Amino acid sequence: MNRPTRRHGRAGTALAGLLLAGASATTASAQSPTDPTIPTPTLPAQAVHTVPANADGCGSDPVGWLKDSGFEIGVPRSTQNGISFQGAVHVWDLDGSQQGDSVAPPEPLATIAVASPASVTYQSGHTYGWYAQTYDGSAYSEPTESCYFKVDSTPPTSPVITNPDFPPVGAPGEPGKADGQPTTFTLAAGHDNLPTGCTDASAPDCASSGLDHYQYALDTQSGWTNLPVAADGQATLTLAPHWGVHTLYVQSVDAAGTPSQVPSAYTFFVPWQLPGATTASLTGPATAPRAVPLHLVGQLGGGYHNPGQVLHVTRTDLLHPHGVALPDVVLGTDGTFTVTDAPQVGGADTYTVSYPGDAAYAPATASATVQVSRTAAALSVGTNASSYSYGATATVTAHLGTTFDGRTVSLYAQPHGAAKVLLRTGSVDAKGNLAVSYRLTCNTVFTATFAGDSRYAPATALRSVSTGAALSERVTGSYGTQLRGATRYLLVHHGATASVTATLTPAAPGSCVQFEFQRWTGGAWRTTSTTTCHAVNSAGVTTLGLDLRGLTGATLRIRAEYVPAAGAANAATWGGWAYLAVHP
Repeated sequence: MNRPTRRHGRAGTALAGLLLAGASATTASAQSPTDPTIPTPTLPAQAVHTVPANADGCGSDPVGWLKDSGFEIGVPRSTQNGISFQGAVHVWDLDGSQQGDSVAPPEPLATIAVASPASVTYQSGHTYGWYAQTYDGSAYSEPTESCYFKVDSTPPTSPVITNPDFPPVGAPGEPGKADGQPTTFTLAAGHDNLPTGCTDASAPDCASSGLDHYQYALDTQSGWTNLPVAADGQATLTLAPHWGVHTLYVQSVDAAGTPSQVPSAYTFFVPWQLPGATTASLTGPATAPRAVPLHLVGQLGGGYHNPGQVLHVTRTDLLHPHGVALPDVVLGTDGTFTVTDAPQVGGADTYTVSYPGDAAYAPATASATVQVSRTAAALSVGTNASSYSYGATATVTAHLGTTFDGRTVSLYAQPHGAAKVLLRTGSVDAKGNLAVSYRLTCNTVFTATFAGDSRYAPATALRSVSTGAALSERVTGSYGTQLRGATRYLLVHHGATASVTATLTPAAPGSCVQFEFQRWTGGAWRTTSTTTCHAVNSAGVTTLGLDLRGLTGATLRIRAEYVPAAGAANAATWGGWAYLAVHP
């Protein structure tokens, strides 16, 4: 291209890069016929004013962007032998869909204004090439080198504006700052849209210049000021607006210079000064009887407040967890007020007084909680026995007396050394009872709870029961059995090696078992001896040898007793009798 020296020798570099990106180019052949004697025009450094500057796509220069639907090139007027030539421009779409020419007649000026061809419609996302020639009416000069540009006429999205100090007009909240105080706006969510039908900017004819910056103006939509944007599409803007209503306008601008179609607008109010601080207090009795008038006294401070101003009152209680409105109260001449109520609901009743504020003073609230008395509820828990054998099933019954509007009871069991477990929660029957069955394996505490209602207080009742261990005996060394009435006797020789083994369930290591011996004599069973306590092993087993010498003809019986260690999980337990007849 006949341009300044730095431009020579680089034709086709920008085009090669575009082809690598996936575009296909039509042949950029010169308009013919050509006459080498016609001078090729020398163009200025940047004939097509793409953005950014110097990104004109000529030689190795980057390929820039156009946002408009055309351009005008100033082709320098060429003369030769006193003859002025016409200027010509050839433009084509790299995807091969369009091309066109534009010729301007000679003018008595330094340059000839040549418009882009009317036959070419520029489409967002597409890439175009162009070159210039001189034309004498019948032939063209050799063309300048080819240059390229991309088109992005698709507007970006408008940003979202937020501010922590000034809520938008019409939105809830009050200003947090006043006249002349600095505040920071956050701009976010702006991004450059892809051309219609595109989902990937790297696809052919889907080029997008990307979000470049925001521009803003206060109370006008002209005189925009640029604002840099971060990679995540966010930016911050600090202003110190004066008293009054203001509107901040912000546009997103892409790298091609295309702004968002509709500016984002944030309208807010800046007060002359912030309302004065208001203090409020409310005190009342710590406790009060139900359905009896009580009085709470409050004070509004932080400055002088006009008497007669209205304050709103609410009460939250067990029946009104979200609050119920009470009659408004009026501010007295000394800034005090009184709340009077006769609460029908017992428990923690919280009273809240709200001062709505005015032009001079900020809103304020104060609360006080009164424990309103409730009648004691009669609650008990019982079982069908006080002690149980191992594995027995207990019937546990909770009984609830008179209440107002709550009849729900919960029953829990806490086995020895274990966590409390919920057995049942439900409404008591017409007699006030709620029952549940529970299998026992150790000493257990049963608990019944009533959560209370609006007039009766919560209640808890306990019941402890003992549970014996399972204990069995087995005698070895017998040679047979004999039935005497309903009792079966083991037959043992007086000199036999015999023993009795006791097995404890659960094993309870650290506990012990003792044995009691009785003999039938004089028409009755009489205790002859009781052993010391024999420790059980880890399996809950202990064995005692039997010496039967000298007992020929005797009738005996033996039983074991579990002796629990301190803090054991089970109560003391007797095993059954084992009957022996000693033979010679």
